[in-house]
Amino acid sequence: MLNNAVTKGRDGRGVAVRRVRLYHLLDLHRGAANGDERDSRMTVKGRTVRQIQAGAEIWDAADKWAAMSGYELRGQDQTSRLYQRGTGFWVAPQMVRISSAQGGYVLEAWIRVPMLNRILALGLMPEEIIIDKGGFVAVIPRNRAREDVNKLLVSLNAPAIT
Repeated sequence: MLNNAVTKGRDGRGVAVRRVRLYHLLDLHRGAANGDERDSRMTVKGRTVRQIQAGAEIWDAADKWAAMSGYELRGQDQTSRLYQRGTGFWVAPQMVRISSAQGGYVLEAWIRVPMLNRILALGLMPEEIIIDKGGFVAVIPRNRAREDVNKLLVSLNAPAIT
């Protein structure tokens, strides 16, 4: 709780008002991380996850999609593949992981925010951002990644991300 003494700035607004606004943003972020249902609508932190029912042809479809969309294979093992588009100092890489699971596959998609961008945003940007609609954080890379992932989902006869 802020005390009643408010220091006036050059513009006549109190410093306490600015602090309350910053604390409010931090509380929304913390509430979403703790599973607060009301605030989880406002957060973009995390990964978009979809269950996919497909056969072994998923790997061929994923490779064709990656070549068409500009994603590069960054990691692979017996049960999963990791694709990435975007490299460089200022670029927020768009990541897609496909893993086999019981009875199908799991697709995870997210935007990885570089450390420099998070520092410049005063630590308010999460390390990973979902690609679902909603919010204004990283809206351009999220829209682009969602369009690309939806192309893959359509080719696998799975519902698109909205």
